[in-house]
Amino acid sequence: MNNKMKKINIFIALIFLAAIAFAIAQSDIESQINEFFSMDKVKFVLTSSAVSNIEKQDTKLILHFNKSTIVLEQNLDEKYVDVLPESCSKFGFVFLPGFGYDFIKETNKFTNNKGWALGIAYSQNDNYLASLSEMTEFVNKADSSGLIPIVRILGENWNENKTSTDSVVNFIRILKQNTNGKINYIQIWDKPNVIFDDNEVFNNPEEYADYVIEIKNTLNDPEIKIISASLSLGKSGSIGENRRRDSNYYLSGLLPISEFWESIDYWGSTAFDSNLTGNDYCFNASQIENYKGDQLCLDSIYGYKWELEKIRQETGKEYEVFLTETGYPTENINYVKTRELMQTLKEDYNVKSAIIFLGNGWDTWQTSSWLDMSNRTLNGFALRISDSVCR
Repeated sequence: MNNKMKKINIFIALIFLAAIAFAIAQSDIESQINEFFSMDKVKFVLTSSAVSNIEKQDTKLILHFNKSTIVLEQNLDEKYVDVLPESCSKFGFVFLPGFGYDFIKETNKFTNNKGWALGIAYSQNDNYLASLSEMTEFVNKADSSGLIPIVRILGENWNENKTSTDSVVNFIRILKQNTNGKINYIQIWDKPNVIFDDNEVFNNPEEYADYVIEIKNTLNDPEIKIISASLSLGKSGSIGENRRRDSNYYLSGLLPISEFWESIDYWGSTAFDSNLTGNDYCFNASQIENYKGDQLCLDSIYGYKWELEKIRQETGKEYEVFLTETGYPTENINYVKTRELMQTLKEDYNVKSAIIFLGNGWDTWQTSSWLDMSNRTLNGFALRISDSVCR
């Protein structure tokens, strides 16, 4: 055998040994975690780079990464834990029946490593059975493809006529049964502080709080994690044909209702670029950890930081956040800025998941959609961001 062939064989052998070593390291990490928690039901999603060191402290397990750490409590009751948050597996896309794009393919294309998917359900009148069937298919497809499904439950049509709490509970129970327990994350409503076509579904924050509390108590299922509705961030005013109640007022109305905070497992929020929402509603952000800048605007990507800090200060509770809609204009925007925003979400341990909105022809939000309408796939801007942030 000549020297050239020997070098090639040695190189191949080294690659093979490195792959084995990485697999053993990953397996050892997973076994240590499972041994610590003693919970077979926990599925740990190991992605991208490896944990460099594991430290045990009483009821806490501290995972050390190259650039950061993450702390897991021993009373963990999550079904999924992403122990490598440096990956893009926290990202995903909104799925709407009939939109004509392959949410599984596009999510994997963007994240390069699985992720999340948000389905929209209607729990009233003629839409009930059709939506239940669509969400059953959605949850099964997402789960079988390695995506983690979230289902947002609305009433009739988009934000019209909220259904009874019993109807919502029945919808969740049947969906869980139909999917053999594959659904664990439920979001109750969307933008309760927005008045759609003079239809005031939740006239005040107390009404929304009572709605969530009753659903949580009636459902009485610890395996179902409740995500609050995200607020439309900004001052009172018009949003197209609809009207918004001041989000600061709405959140302030929820804060004193302790049973509401006991009824949700995660805070839901929205993150759109301030150029899209078009108003200026800013606060001194000096108390927000790691925020770069003198002011934090509610109608910006960083609005969720202000919400979480306000909740912590007033209730003493710390929540992870689901950003159930994020969007950034793809025209006339600084690419570097958008890349930095996405990098912030990826690295922020308070962010459980960030769902990117695909407008699919809706004029109001089309400038923020990353969907190419000509072929119903991610556009060049989205793929460029993915190459920079997720590869």
